[in-house]
Amino acid sequence: MLEDQNSTIEITDLQPETVQCLLEYMYTSNVEDINEHNAIEIFKAADKYQLEFLKQKAEIIMTNSLSISNCTMLFIVADLHNAHELKKRILNFIMRNILQVVETDDWRLLVEQHPVLATEAFVYSAEHAASCACSS
Repeated sequence: MLEDQNSTIEITDLQPETVQCLLEYMYTSNVEDINEHNAIEIFKAADKYQLEFLKQKAEIIMTNSLSISNCTMLFIVADLHNAHELKKRILNFIMRNILQVVETDDWRLLVEQHPVLATEAFVYSAEHAASCACSS
């Protein structure tokens, strides 16, 4: 392997700040610098390098920062990285805010580029709306 010859590992798919957070976590089991601006990248990197606790920390930040403007992107990220609990929270958010969400440009892109996910969101909303209506 090239790493054996050079004693270095070149990581080209992550920002230096993300790598710094990963290393901080690996050496200290703690990371202070996760916020809503870098949580997605840290989440993706933690998933790639199988750092489950760090992935969960980033998930919490993403859940707490859910909004009409970012829920579609987070829905795609959660699906791509098999984050079932995050995906469920996002689906609940979409269901509660469906009229605003479907008006966004990101939703239109989701429908065009990820029709299976858009269908999943509508089916989830319909199923859960029906159960909510029956219990009232």
